[in-house]
Amino acid sequence: MLLGVARGSVRSLVATATFFSSAVITAAVFGSPPVCVDGACYTPTYPPAGPAMPLVAAAAAGAVVIRRLPKTEASRVITRVYAGFVFGLGLLVSGMASPAKTLGLMSVTDLGRFDPSLMVVALVGVGGNAFAWLKREKSPKLVEEWTLPAGEVEWRLVVGSTLFGVGWGLVGVCPGPAVVAAVRNGTSGLVWLGAFLAGQVVAGFV
Repeated sequence: MLLGVARGSVRSLVATATFFSSAVITAAVFGSPPVCVDGACYTPTYPPAGPAMPLVAAAAAGAVVIRRLPKTEASRVITRVYAGFVFGLGLLVSGMASPAKTLGLMSVTDLGRFDPSLMVVALVGVGGNAFAWLKREKSPKLVEEWTLPAGEVEWRLVVGSTLFGVGWGLVGVCPGPAVVAAVRNGTSGLVWLGAFLAGQVVAGFV
């Protein structure tokens, strides 16, 4: 959605319409949106903040590895780490890492639970990417070759988008927030990540 719709991809438009519609229907049928407790809508039970030393050690080790890389490869790694950090921080600040927040957006049939605030995230995300796309150079600077996904709207796209929407409507988690949960939410987050990876493997045989 964020990248494809921003550049006017028909495949992305179809996929987005499909998975969001199926998510809304699923949430309505199964009553997925949880009720907030004491004003807290975050259903994951994040553990209390522990010592910062493991994070400092990981950052230091990463810096040592990056320094040993060739300049161009180091630039690529730094760019990816920075993009991932900003994206993850945005998920936490916007509340999109909260399943309850996401499911609130899908509760269009229950105005008591409906929460339209994440529409702002979608508008800013798509709008920002659209602006970047219009102002883009011919190709990114840190890659030798660059091509855009191509292809027609086919049954795999529609079926896959529908399945994604059903899962999203059941638990309110998509891959980005799920990675955050996998890191911070213990066993349940790792179970989701394992199921996601298994699904990718199965999809490779379809």
